[in-house]
Amino acid sequence: MESDVRYHILYWEGENPNGIYFEKEDLTAQNFRRDGPGRCFCCGHIADTWRHRLDNMQISLRMCVDPSNLQFRKDVEGFHCLSPRLGISYNLRQFNHYLWTMGRKPPTEENVIGTALAVHRKEVTPQASGVKLTTWQGGQRWEQWIKDKVQELREKAEERGGVSVGLLAGAAGRS
Repeated sequence: MESDVRYHILYWEGENPNGIYFEKEDLTAQNFRRDGPGRCFCCGHIADTWRHRLDNMQISLRMCVDPSNLQFRKDVEGFHCLSPRLGISYNLRQFNHYLWTMGRKPPTEENVIGTALAVHRKEVTPQASGVKLTTWQGGQRWEQWIKDKVQELREKAEERGGVSVGLLAGAAGRS
């Protein structure tokens, strides 16, 4: 029996006060300054995923996979990674469909971070992949994003006849 509960995971990545950053060009031996993950010029795979702790983020997202069928759990609808500079939202139904259509199952580090990088570089659309990036500069615009997302989730829950509950943990892990 399927539960009526729907989850949206909010992952805050604030280690770097400037937020998450993706490299616009492939990483080469000549790139001495690398600010974020990018693609290796030799093999084309995602590189430097440890930057901005995106390796931890993608592991958290992959924990939303149902081990019995290698698809995302039906009760988890969205996964949202926020930082002071960039937000990455995964619509897990759409993202799952994209991965299966592209023959990229189960989700891997390459698929999770690589798809976000491909959207950033406009190599794939958010509509096709289920991955949407939101950028903001300066101020606390990410706080407005959270308020808007909470309102959206509250309205969806009310439409289903349910309720919404949220927990925002602080940077030190306190709620």
